[in-house]
Amino acid sequence: MGKIYIAGKVTGTADYLERFARAEEWLNEHGYRGMVINPAKISDGLPPESTTYKDYIRIGILMLDTCDTIFMLKGWEESLGASLELQYAVTLGYEVLYEEELTNDGS
Repeated sequence: MGKIYIAGKVTGTADYLERFARAEEWLNEHGYRGMVINPAKISDGLPPESTTYKDYIRIGILMLDTCDTIFMLKGWEESLGASLELQYAVTLGYEVLYEEELTNDGS
């Protein structure tokens, strides 16, 4: 089992750091400890004044490229970035997991 990348809606949401953190915690508790890539946490450390949307997308794909599984957060369908990440993962044959299928309440 390799690394797992969390994908979901970020742009236009105020609680994305919390949602991604909850997903990371859940994944760590369910067999992925030490293998979770949380792009929200990593990207939060980038300088917002000089980091563009294109930068975030490129960096996300680079992080995703180190994984072999993608975890789609509830509501990912509303995100162009998460949709792009899913398409990339499917094209490369990654395992795809969906939050709403694995957790009791989808959170």
